[in-house]
Amino acid sequence: MPSNRLSGLNVALLVVTILALLFGAYGYIRPRTLPESLARHNAALAPCSEEPTAPSGGNSAPASSRAKGDDRPKGTTPIPDLPKDETSPVASPEIKTASPSDTGDAVLGGVVLSSAGAPVVGAHVSARRSNFNMTPPGMDARDTASSREAVARYLEQVQSQTRTTTTDASGKFNFAGLDPKLAYDLFARSEEAGRAQRERVAAGDTVTLILQPMTWLIGRVVGTDGNAVTQFSVTVYRPNRPWEGRAQSFVAADGRFRLECGTGVSTVEIKAPGHTQGDAAEVNVEENGIEHEFRLALGALLSGVVRDKQGNPMPNVRVTTGPVKEDWERRGYYNDPNASVETRTDSQGRYRFETLSPKEYTFSAVCGDSFETKTMTLIVGENSQDFSVDAGVRVILRLKDTRGKPVDVEQVWFLRKGNEWLQGERLPAKEAGVAEFIGLRADDYTLSVTAAGYPTMRRNLKLTGAQQIVELELPDGAMLGGKITSTSGVPLSGVSIRLVKDGESESEAWGSGRWTQVKGDGSYRIGPIEPGLWSIDVMGQDWKKVGGEKRNLVVGDNKFDFSLNTGGTLIVRVLDDSGKSPGRAYVTLRGAAGRNYEAQANQQGVATLNFIEPGDYVMHVASQGLAAPAAQVNVRDGQNDVSISLRKPNCARITSVGQDSQAAKIGLQAGDLIIEYNGEKVSNWEDVGRLRRKYNQAEEVTITIERNGQTLTLNLKGGQIGIDGESAVR
Repeated sequence: MPSNRLSGLNVALLVVTILALLFGAYGYIRPRTLPESLARHNAALAPCSEEPTAPSGGNSAPASSRAKGDDRPKGTTPIPDLPKDETSPVASPEIKTASPSDTGDAVLGGVVLSSAGAPVVGAHVSARRSNFNMTPPGMDARDTASSREAVARYLEQVQSQTRTTTTDASGKFNFAGLDPKLAYDLFARSEEAGRAQRERVAAGDTVTLILQPMTWLIGRVVGTDGNAVTQFSVTVYRPNRPWEGRAQSFVAADGRFRLECGTGVSTVEIKAPGHTQGDAAEVNVEENGIEHEFRLALGALLSGVVRDKQGNPMPNVRVTTGPVKEDWERRGYYNDPNASVETRTDSQGRYRFETLSPKEYTFSAVCGDSFETKTMTLIVGENSQDFSVDAGVRVILRLKDTRGKPVDVEQVWFLRKGNEWLQGERLPAKEAGVAEFIGLRADDYTLSVTAAGYPTMRRNLKLTGAQQIVELELPDGAMLGGKITSTSGVPLSGVSIRLVKDGESESEAWGSGRWTQVKGDGSYRIGPIEPGLWSIDVMGQDWKKVGGEKRNLVVGDNKFDFSLNTGGTLIVRVLDDSGKSPGRAYVTLRGAAGRNYEAQANQQGVATLNFIEPGDYVMHVASQGLAAPAAQVNVRDGQNDVSISLRKPNCARITSVGQDSQAAKIGLQAGDLIIEYNGEKVSNWEDVGRLRRKYNQAEEVTITIERNGQTLTLNLKGGQIGIDGESAVR
């Protein structure tokens, strides 16, 4: 029972493909239909896994269906994992040959060498301008046809901007007709010698590309009877680093495959319809090309239909393994930790799992705020289970602008009494300006709607009955801009602007167009928002309100400048022991009665703290393994300047003490410097964790601290101390 859905794996493979294309991983894309192109390139994360094409004066041209040097075992064909829409198949447009828009009289050439330094003959080389930054399309599981078309258009754009050629008998290559003002990214590949990549090479240069050898995972997938499994997907990654994985789908009559990977121990996951691998395999991939056998057990397949309480099939319902919790997880944002497999129903309410192990499962069908959970034991082969889920209230949202033109919805959120956020299940669009949601229970909500170019709308909404139509007219937006300075005329940065609509509480000051960071020159611009009366709040670095006014904002541009009494401003210039600015330095001021201020230094090593209440403070500064001794700072009204040098830490500072912890019971305090733990020297905060883990909670240990210049040694138990801290200097 197939379904026209994008499964999680399919979406992942498609996204990986597109990202790899964007960053130059595929310099060679042969003209073919989209499914073929994705099949040939459907999951390579590492750069330079290009598909060779025949050279034609620096531009690609159509090639045969099996290029010279094709690395696949005979009889093996990678296949795309694209969804099929049986009701309305959409033909994918063909990807055209290269026709780059960057032209000129510049020449870029060079030589391709093996890792041993020998010229490589027949290496495939591609060039694409470095400023090609087209964003790959997003994947929409609700509209697979449009997703396929968007991917095809993107691939066509990549191909059109990519020049390709091959090296001659001396390993040399050449691209002519380039724009002399541009730089280019170069990619080279040879099946025998490896691959190479160089970025931002100026047109007119001569370069050397040294190929690095590629390693291949060679394997054969069989069932418990030893017979070949002919359709499967393979994912390979370094142990515990699945996000770096490479994945590809195969059809192979003999069950054999090859997939590029790194040398050494790799984790290999195999998925095949009707089979299950159990635990992922760990194999040692050697350069000598040993074939590894992967044996799959017969698996369980589960399919069924999800219907509403009236018996109608429900599209786009999430079906997942594991129970759904009676909290945020119940609404589908967090799953049970053991729920690792899920899918969505198609337009006829159908779902299907093809790679489950035969055992007992709990399955849940989730539709917005409603769900049904069932427990069953799956057997080898086909299994069936239907679900009945309350569709709740169907909300039909119609949006238009002030001129009556339909407006497409971006995001819709439903805030229920008790601050429970819901999004509902959004159904595929049927007409412009209309969005439909199901899975919401009858109740009182605050509706939040965003649409590109329009203010975020919020309206109170009471849902009743089985269906409710909500019509909203989006007003033209108001924009607010201006500049913020101190009373002395100095531009203020490190603060932000927050807008609170009249009649709303500060806790409701969220959403698009209602917050912005003030720029370094003190300027800001925020919106679009609904016209009307707003509170314009200036927020300090600790998210405390430091100024503001109420203003009536009208459609179009509104200007409002602030002049604020900043109290004391502390400008801290941070240097390392070589006199240079360290990256990511943090400055903390701690004063009496909980008066604390924090700031991060910019790239020039300058941290600015505004709106400081005048008085005495202790300043701590740290940055990437460096620290400074605690410094006493007296902050006066106006600008205060301080310079501080960082050096290698020689102790650890306690920044907070947990309530009812060991630390609290023995009298440790924030600001104490830890210099020894059970007689061993502490040089940084990492030492504290390393040393305390050497002792269990039954063992007696000591901790030596420095407080206000005095050294104290305290007794405690091993294990958790109950403190937070940072590296420091005495």
